[in-house]
Amino acid sequence: MERLNFRVVTSPKELEAVFQLRYRINIEFGYIEGSSYSDEMETDAYDSISIHLAAYEDANLIGTMRIIPDSQLGFPMEKEFEIVVPPDYIRKARFCEISRLNMDSSGDPMHRATLGLIKTAKDICLHRNISLCYFAVDSRVWRMFVRLRFGLVQMGHIKMYMGSPCIPAFVNVTSWLEHLENTGHRLAPFLSSSLTQGIAGFEWYNRMEA
Repeated sequence: MERLNFRVVTSPKELEAVFQLRYRINIEFGYIEGSSYSDEMETDAYDSISIHLAAYEDANLIGTMRIIPDSQLGFPMEKEFEIVVPPDYIRKARFCEISRLNMDSSGDPMHRATLGLIKTAKDICLHRNISLCYFAVDSRVWRMFVRLRFGLVQMGHIKMYMGSPCIPAFVNVTSWLEHLENTGHRLAPFLSSSLTQGIAGFEWYNRMEA
């Protein structure tokens, strides 16, 4: 089995590779127009404040994700969707937005890298005391999450976003993990486990069975 590795990337070289992969995948699926990105890197104003995650198959970059912390910029989704968060959650906890989940279609046949990025983002959020996460889910992926009983909460109507029909959703990280455990979800042991190499590196190897 190939070795999957997940980590936060911060160096200019690694970030450039992340932005290039985002560009290539979004061009491939027709989500963006190439003429708008002369440097062939998909970036926006939020990248400079975001935590960037990368998935590697051995040494090859195959996936990306970012965590946007709460800031004076607000969140992209708050500007694009008419989102409705239940009153009990509004500003009682630290928020973030998770976005730019891009996966190289030539790899990750069992979606293990996608799950690995979700797990890594979960660990980072818990470490930083971020309780609530916004994200826009492609409608096709949303149907998969519903089928898997993933416990996500819809908070608005479907809308075209980054070139695809998306559903705005959020999750309370702790409640989500409890939901997975209480329902006996098959992914609960994997997603609830701690990082194997400690909090400093946010780096571990996926050992799920293919």
